[in-house]
Amino acid sequence: MNEVQFWHWIATGALGVLVMLLSWWGKTLSDDVRKRLTREEFKVYLDEATRSRHELRDSILKLFERAESHEKSDVERFERLTKDFNGGLTSMRDLMYTSKLEILRELNDKVDK
Repeated sequence: MNEVQFWHWIATGALGVLVMLLSWWGKTLSDDVRKRLTREEFKVYLDEATRSRHELRDSILKLFERAESHEKSDVERFERLTKDFNGGLTSMRDLMYTSKLEILRELNDKVDK
């Protein structure tokens, strides 16, 4: 075997390996294409995605509406509570004022006697 035949065998082997790699890549690519969705399946997928997106949007809107209604009811409760608290403080102040006046009157009467 001379040098030219040796390089011929190496080139032939390398070309064979290259052809095998290209054929393997072409086979996997064709298998991927076959596994992909058809137009009808893709249309069904898009319809379902659109429907689920609308449902998600509606549920998010409902959550925000509930949050707003809870905020309004919390504001009303706080106003009612502060009103009752302020009214209670006012009545306590009046009660203490009248009690103080009565005590001072009693003391005044005792001092006069």
